Amino acid sequence: MVFCVIYVVWDGPLVGTLISKPDYGYSVLLGMLCLFLALLILYKSRSFPPSIVIFLVFLVAPFIGPFGDQIYEKIHGLFHGVGLDFAYPTFVWTVGTTAFLVGVCTAHYLIPTPIGNDLVKWNSQRAIILVWGAFGVALFFTLYALLKIGFIPVLSYSLAEARAGFEAVVGDYPLKLSRLWVIVASLAGMVAFLKTRRMLYLSLVLISCLASMVYGQRIYLFMILVSFVLMYLKFFRPRLTYLVPSGLALVVLLILYSEFRAGHSTSQLSVVEVTTLQLLGEWREYSLIVNDLKKSGEFYKEDIFIGALAPLFPKQIWAAFGIDKTRLIHDKSAVFVFGRMLDNPILGIRLGTIGEAYAGYGLFYGVCLQLFLFGVIVGLLEKVYLKLKKEDARLCLVCFLIALMIYLPLTTLYVTTASAVFFGFFFVVFCAWGSFRVRQSGEVARAY
Repeated sequence: MVFCVIYVVWDGPLVGTLISKPDYGYSVLLGMLCLFLALLILYKSRSFPPSIVIFLVFLVAPFIGPFGDQIYEKIHGLFHGVGLDFAYPTFVWTVGTTAFLVGVCTAHYLIPTPIGNDLVKWNSQRAIILVWGAFGVALFFTLYALLKIGFIPVLSYSLAEARAGFEAVVGDYPLKLSRLWVIVASLAGMVAFLKTRRMLYLSLVLISCLASMVYGQRIYLFMILVSFVLMYLKFFRPRLTYLVPSGLALVVLLILYSEFRAGHSTSQLSVVEVTTLQLLGEWREYSLIVNDLKKSGEFYKEDIFIGALAPLFPKQIWAAFGIDKTRLIHDKSAVFVFGRMLDNPILGIRLGTIGEAYAGYGLFYGVCLQLFLFGVIVGLLEKVYLKLKKEDARLCLVCFLIALMIYLPLTTLYVTTASAVFFGFFFVVFCAWGSFRVRQSGEVARAY
C-alpha cells in the first residue's frame, strides 16, 4: 500500500504538476503541516472540536473549487472570460489555513481558558418568558415585513428581488427584529434539552428554521442548525455516521432548491455536478481576484474593512460625524466592493475570509495575521465550549459564536461582525436577565 502511494505521487502526473508550478508543491508541504497542527489540537482537546470542522472546510476547498470551475466552464464558458489558474490561490489558501491552525494551537496551549469554574444557570421561568417573548417579537415583525414587501421572498424566482432592498421598504430595525428567529431557536433548543415540554420547544426550533429563510438567505438557517447541533452534542453523543450524512444531505437539498429557485439551466448536470458547481462557488471569485492582485500588487488596505467594522457602532454615532452607516457599508466592505467589480452590485459576493484578508493587506499582514487572530478567537471559544457544563446559560452565546466562526472559509468580515454584534447583544442581555451564578459549593452568589 505504501509503495503504491509513493508510486502514484512520484511517478504519476502529479510530480510534473508540482515541478512546473511550485506553488502547488509549497501547498502540499503546508498541508502536511496543517495535518500535524490538527493532530495537536485533537490531542489537546481530547475531543473533535469545532476548529477541526473549520479546518476540514478549508481543506476541501482547493479540491472542490477547481472541479466546480470545470463544470462552470462546461455550461457558461470561461469565468468572466478568464481561464483561471489555481496554483497561487491554492498557496495563499494553505498559508491562511496554516495561520488559522497556528492560532488555534496558540489558544489551546498558551492562553488560559477565559472563564472560571462557576456555573451560570437559567432561571427556568424567565427562560420560558424569554423564549415566547422573542418568538412573539420575531413573528410580529416578520408578518409586518411581509405585508410591507407584498410577497414572500423565499418563494420568488428572482434571487435579486428576493434578497435585496428590503431595508428601504420595511425599515432597518423592523427587518433586523424579524430575524430574531436565530435567538428563538437557540433558547428553545436549550429549554428543550433541559427537558421542559421537549416536543413543544423542538417545534419552535423547526418553525425558526423555516422562518429564518423567509428572505431567501440560508446563512441564518446555517447558524441555527450548527448552534443546535453544538448544544445537542453537550447533552448526547450521537454517532458521526448519522450526523455527517444528514448534514451533507441537507446541504445538497439546499443547493438544489437554490438552483431551482434561481431558474438556472442545469438539467444536463447530475446531482453531484450541480452540488459541486455551487458548493464552493466563491472559489472562482476568490481565485480571479487573488491572481489579479498578485499581478498588480495594488491592495485595497482599509478600503474594504471600514465598512465591515461599521456594525460595531450604531448608526446614530456614525450620523453624529456626518456619516451614513448604510452607505459606508456598501462603499467600503469587500462583499460589495468586489460585487460591483464582478457585476453583482446588489447581492455582492462572498470572497471568503482568506480572500478578503489577501485583498486588503497581502500575504503577511493580511492572510497570516488576520487568520492567526481568527484562529485564536476560535480556539478560545471552543475551549470555553468544552469546559462549560451542559446546563450553563452561557452555552447559547458560545454555540452561536462558534456557528458564526464555522462560516469563516466562505464569508467576509462584514457578515461576521454584523451578526455577532446584533445577535450577540440579545444573547448577552437575555442571559443577564434570565440566569444566576452558582458557586462550586452550590451557593447562589449573585444575579448574572
